[in-house]
Amino acid sequence: MNRSLIAAALLALPACYVYDTDSRPGPINYAPSITWADAGCFWDNGAHDWIWYFDADVTDPDGTLDVWEVYADVFDERTGELVDSFLLSDFGGGFWSTEWVQRQTWLDCAYGGYVVDFVAYDTYDAFDTYAVYPYLGW
Repeated sequence: MNRSLIAAALLALPACYVYDTDSRPGPINYAPSITWADAGCFWDNGAHDWIWYFDADVTDPDGTLDVWEVYADVFDERTGELVDSFLLSDFGGGFWSTEWVQRQTWLDCAYGGYVVDFVAYDTYDAFDTYAVYPYLGW
């Protein structure tokens, strides 16, 4: 077959366009914001033990459903070591909370050297942090 015929046949084919999808703007994601958080412990007569609580209010410009997870990470402020970590439950309207009986944790309500770092993640892994010193109810 003649090379000029092959070249003419190829020129007659429709053009192919390639789009660079990385140059297109994607969705804009805003990070969540922890507006308030609290942690501490109190005595519970029914459980015959101390109860640890972790509460946080989280907002997100993309809506409260964009907030995916909220954690309370308890550190020993003196050593910097992570003592325990808790996943909070979503109670709706941006309020996240959890409670734990002390004997189910590595925490001690009599120890005053903790700091609690709250971390809120959204569906795109954007996050916010908020640190508090827990209230010790003794």
